[in-house]
Amino acid sequence: MGGVSEEKDLGLSPQGVPVAEVLPLRGVRKMLAEHMLRSHLGYASFTLMGEADVSEFQTFRREVATRVEQEAGVHLSFTHFMVKVLAQSIRQHPIINSTLVEDSILILADINIGVAVAIEGGFLVVPVIKQADRKSILEVAREGGRLADKARNHKLTLEDVTGGTFTLSNAGAFGPRSSEGGGSWSTPIITEPQSAVLALGAIRQAAVVRGGQIVIRAMLPTSLTVDHRVINGVPAGDFIRTVNHLLERPDEVDFGL
Repeated sequence: MGGVSEEKDLGLSPQGVPVAEVLPLRGVRKMLAEHMLRSHLGYASFTLMGEADVSEFQTFRREVATRVEQEAGVHLSFTHFMVKVLAQSIRQHPIINSTLVEDSILILADINIGVAVAIEGGFLVVPVIKQADRKSILEVAREGGRLADKARNHKLTLEDVTGGTFTLSNAGAFGPRSSEGGGSWSTPIITEPQSAVLALGAIRQAAVVRGGQIVIRAMLPTSLTVDHRVINGVPAGDFIRTVNHLLERPDEVDFGL
């Protein structure tokens, strides 16, 4: 009877369904909701989806991460490697690192990459690694770790979350997964006033054709959303191809090691 009483106390939804719980839309939740709505309504966004063979990248990452952790005591995550891949890709395609202001497209000098971090309550916050292209992967890891700790402890400042020029979202860490453990593509929403965002799916083992033979490779889904007012399909396609190429050829990335 207690459950019935609680439903009556909370009333009915607009569909006429009993309400089980009320979550007030205020504070951080309201701010994020308004921000996402503005981005959705204000951008002419479209998403390109690709896939990178990260088999060699995974081996390279493990070898480098093990060596760096032993020598410097710093943990290098997949995200830290991705930040450097993206910074180099953006440097090759400056239009990705831009902002639309009235009738002008501003190409930005600094590459400041926001990295989405999940915190308690199911929220995502996006602390920003400033001048990521000028930092070594060790510096990226130290800065990323500092910001992630502040995010989890709800101590991020305005300086920590502003100034971003591009965003990385690792949807594979919290998105839907297949029975084989693989992730899926997504359609990430651009963080205003940026012009692009990249979401990663979860790496999965897949059968692919290489040299006329079917082999098992580690495949990473990538989803790039851009503002079509600023970036059309050609530069968007060129950028995601560069990202995927560098993921497949990690020896071509300048990690500053």
